[in-house]
Amino acid sequence: MIIFFFFFGVFRFLFLLAFFKRFVLSYFVPNRDEGTGFGGAG
Repeated sequence: MIIFFFFFGVFRFLFLLAFFKRFVLSYFVPNRDEGTGFGGAG
């Protein structure tokens, strides 16, 4: 179970990181990756 929670935490961290990067890139460069979907700038 500890390994399960560990991987769940890592997955959630990567998900939040991708979402944050998507938000920042869309804020600074709004037309860089338009239409590529969620996390396309990664």
